Formats: sequence, C-alpha cells, structure tokens
Amino acid sequence: MRAAVHLAYGDAPARCPACRTSDELRMRWGCDSKAPAPVFSRTCPRCSGADMECERCNGSGVDVVYRCPTSQIGPNAMNVMHAYQWSEKGVLPGPGGWTDQSAILLDAFSVIGSERYCIAESERRSREAKAKVK
Repeated sequence: MRAAVHLAYGDAPARCPACRTSDELRMRWGCDSKAPAPVFSRTCPRCSGADMECERCNGSGVDVVYRCPTSQIGPNAMNVMHAYQWSEKGVLPGPGGWTDQSAILLDAFSVIGSERYCIAESERRSREAKAKVK
C-alpha cells in the first residue's frame, strides 16, 4: 500500500512507457530485479517508524526500496488508492457514512494518510534545505 502512495503522491512516479523500451531504465528503476540504487523510501511497513529495535529498518523508521513502485503493488492496492482519492471528494466506496465502511478499508486509508504526511514532510525538509543553500 505504501508503494502505491508513493506512486500516486511521491517522488517515485512510474515510468512504465519509457521502461518498456529501455533495458537501461528497467535496470535503473528495478522493474525486473533489484536496482543498483534506491528508487524510493517509505515508512517501514513492519514497525510504521515506531520501533527503535526493528530488524527491517534498523530503528530508522525508513524502508529503502530498490524496486519500481509499480512492481510492488497489486490491483487491490490501486483500487484502495482510487477509493481514497474519491473519499477526499466526499464519495465513499460503500453505502452509508464513514463509520459504515469496512474496518480494513479504514485501516488502509489511515496508512495512506500517514504515508502522504511523511511524503509532504520530506518534501518540506528538502525545500528548506535547498533554501538554506541559496
């Protein structure tokens, strides 16, 4: 799900049309196997950035991904992303109000919102760092 958020809102937009015709881009973006350099970073999916002893992120709260975000998501994640985007416009996927939606969907929306916040904070810090250099 976090990869889908970065695909939709982050700095890791898929370049699928270009990658389909370039073996070099496929290697650099990790379309088929691990890329030589990180493609994007996300909040650690194991600890959500809260466990200083996490074995996956070594307590950093960040999971560095060496694969294209498109290769990390399935159709269900994209369906949830579309539902999230519609919910921002006031259209919920199921009948009823917010509390009538499934718990798993609301959990997914929470993950999406949290990851969007992390992306926005990272972009803000990057802008501030660039402003200090000038």
